[in-house]
Amino acid sequence: MDFDHYSLKLTQSKECLSQIISSFSTKSNTDWLTLSIHAATFPIIQELRYCMAFSLVSRYFSSTRQPDLNGYAEEFEKLYGCKPVGWSEVQFVRSYLLLILDWEGEVRSCNIVKNLIDTADMMELEAIYKTLPLLPYPSQFVSLAEEGVRTNMTNVFDAITQNNPFPAAYLEENAWNQLVVKSIFTDRPIYRLIGADKRSNTKLSKILIDYVKERWAAHRDVSPELWRFVGEYAPDDFHFLMKKLLSEGSPFEQAAAFLACKDDGSEEAMKLIEKLGVARNNKDVTWDDLGVSFWEQKQIPEGYQQAGSGYAPIDIE
Repeated sequence: MDFDHYSLKLTQSKECLSQIISSFSTKSNTDWLTLSIHAATFPIIQELRYCMAFSLVSRYFSSTRQPDLNGYAEEFEKLYGCKPVGWSEVQFVRSYLLLILDWEGEVRSCNIVKNLIDTADMMELEAIYKTLPLLPYPSQFVSLAEEGVRTNMTNVFDAITQNNPFPAAYLEENAWNQLVVKSIFTDRPIYRLIGADKRSNTKLSKILIDYVKERWAAHRDVSPELWRFVGEYAPDDFHFLMKKLLSEGSPFEQAAAFLACKDDGSEEAMKLIEKLGVARNNKDVTWDDLGVSFWEQKQIPEGYQQAGSGYAPIDIE
């Protein structure tokens, strides 16, 4: 698609981010940002100056303060595709800098973003991955998103997977399945995978069921959120697995089994949840409700660890 297809959303996104930044920026920080943008983009993009400005944002804006979006929350959520959870001042400013590239020049602007990723530190990577839903030419960034899924840095993995609509919208099935499986393996919140239900598929269901059987054989639990991807594509032994969860599982596992049986929708599944009496306590629950409640009670160690080793801090939203 040509630039005209993206120009309206790009203009609206830049205007919205500019207003948000104005709401928290001091005069001195605004002056620095204005001068840096002028030096980096006039009369044309000066890539070295632009990359320096992108990196220096953290010297002038806070990486910990999350600004109040005031009257811009609804507009930004509409443009972005979901609520921006955990966005700091630095994130908003770096997202704005990515949007002010000369996107009529598709090849050069896309290459600048890719070059930024090659030299970015962890926080800069987070900013780039979180901004992908706002950038024009999304097909140019699919391979970058796939790289984000493969990272061993939890914060970067979360930036592309958590509260980010880009993966569900653009990743191919195998890459999407890898994202979901890794999220479960590394114990990340599934309810924050935007568009997850629309991307369920038979292959993913089979992978997860095999994983469940391995864990159960070793007398180990699995996340109750895993079952979100199973009910609609129920395997042959689905009802046996559900019966085990409904009769022996924790309250969260019973709620997950109830929802999975509802997704399956078969007569046998409906009889099973009626017979074991779990519908009464779970009739109004949703997968997102289950995920939020599960993570609210989960004990999360403090501090950062890599994706392969478990936890990173979670903001419950």
